[in-house]
Amino acid sequence: MTSYVCPECGKGKVSNEVRKDFRTKVRGNSFVVPEALIGVCDNCHKEFFNPKEVRRWAELYDELLKRSGNLLAADEIVRIRQKLDMSGGDFGLLLGCTRQTVYNWERPDRKAPQLRMADLLLRLVDRSVSEGAIDVLVFLRNQAGALVARTADHNDRQSSSASAQRRGEVRLRAPEDYDAFFQVVTAPVDVPALTM
Repeated sequence: MTSYVCPECGKGKVSNEVRKDFRTKVRGNSFVVPEALIGVCDNCHKEFFNPKEVRRWAELYDELLKRSGNLLAADEIVRIRQKLDMSGGDFGLLLGCTRQTVYNWERPDRKAPQLRMADLLLRLVDRSVSEGAIDVLVFLRNQAGALVARTADHNDRQSSSASAQRRGEVRLRAPEDYDAFFQVVTAPVDVPALTM
């Protein structure tokens, strides 16, 4: 464990400390890191985050999403593209990405899953192909509520509810809880439906 002079105050020493159940965001999504290594100044108490450690958090988050089934698997992405009878290049044009990106998503041995935003777009396309017109805002709200519920369930398994209440964490379990938390009453008026 190395320490260094605090770049913020210039007086204290920054040393690493392990924090249990560290709340952070990964790609804009709330996430609890079971054990996070954080640099803290002993004078001004400023926190510093090592880029390697932050990448490790992203890997933990991606692994959680893969294990919990929150992201589409490679074969599911292939199925969506094949439903549209599109090549990888054409599918990439439709989604606003490259052919190589589609190829990487469809590889069973892929190193990293697609981003949550891309996954939502893929799910939206899939639902639209199956059902026709989709109310995009309702779809996204329901997906967000489901994600919050699944990650809350995962976090419940990682730490007890009593310790979560002591930390003042909010546990959202259903789309209705999501709506209540963000004070969503109804979708805005005149929201166009997505058709393909």
